[in-house]
Amino acid sequence: MQLAVRKSDKNVSACINVVQALTLAGRIRIFTVFPEIHMLLTLSFVLFGAFGTNVVLGSMGLGGFLGDVSEMLTLLAASIFFVAAILQKEAAEKKQITDALNSPTGGKHESE
Repeated sequence: MQLAVRKSDKNVSACINVVQALTLAGRIRIFTVFPEIHMLLTLSFVLFGAFGTNVVLGSMGLGGFLGDVSEMLTLLAASIFFVAAILQKEAAEKKQITDALNSPTGGKHESE
C-alpha cells in the first residue's frame, strides 16, 4: 500500500510540475487574465472529462457509467459551457479595449 501511495504522489507531483511549466510558458493565461470565465471553463472541462472517461471505459470493455442519451447530454452541456466561456472572454476583451480607448489618454501611454 505504501508503494502505491508513493507512486501516486510522484504522479501528482509530475502533473503539478507540468501545469506549472505550462503556466510559466503563458499557455494557460486565460484563467489569470479573465478570472470571470474560470467557472464556465472549469465546468466545461469537467463535463468533457466525464464524457471522455465514459468513452475510454466503454472502449476497454468495462462498460461506461453513462447511457447513450446521458452521454449525448453531457457532451452537449460541455459544448454549451465552453461556448459560453469563449463568448464571455471575447466580451471581456472587447470591454477592456473599449475602456482603454475611452480613457483620458485615449489608449496611449503617457510616455508616448
